[in-house]
Amino acid sequence: MDCPVCQHKNVNPLQMHCPVCNADLTAFRMVDQIEEEYIEAIKNRVTLEGELARSRQEHTLNLQKNRRRANRLVLLLLCLPFLQLLCGKRPLPPVVEAAPVVSAPDSSAFYQQQWQQANRQIQSLEAQKVKTVRYVIRKGDNLESIGRLFFNDWKAGYQIGRDNKVPNEYQLPIGDTLYINFR
Repeated sequence: MDCPVCQHKNVNPLQMHCPVCNADLTAFRMVDQIEEEYIEAIKNRVTLEGELARSRQEHTLNLQKNRRRANRLVLLLLCLPFLQLLCGKRPLPPVVEAAPVVSAPDSSAFYQQQWQQANRQIQSLEAQKVKTVRYVIRKGDNLESIGRLFFNDWKAGYQIGRDNKVPNEYQLPIGDTLYINFR
């Protein structure tokens, strides 16, 4: 440390007074110590703010990634029955959990009960199966284009028109709703 009064260089840090001018150096040492602690605190704060900003950015990116995953999953789950219907495939049967092993006298009753439960599940799924779809008419739509859209057959559009009692097949009112029946 240098003496701030007489500018004497390299004063021993253990000395309380300057050897040249006999100035009391304890207050100056305390100011230097406070200054060093303040600088260290600012460095720590800047480091913590940087880490906080980085963790916020990572959190935002993870949140966006999880939202995209959830949106894709919801879209897939919503579109799967329609794709199966459009492709002409029957929906997959529901998965029934494996039955636990039971003793021989009770097994037939247990399997009968499991069979009934599976039938109830199948019936409830068939009741939920989409048989009619609502379609809102957009600009440029006609019955042939709607038939191609849903059934890949332009002639199916005329059946859609008959089901919905459309008076003019070439002038569909924009914004009206058609109900498309899957048979």
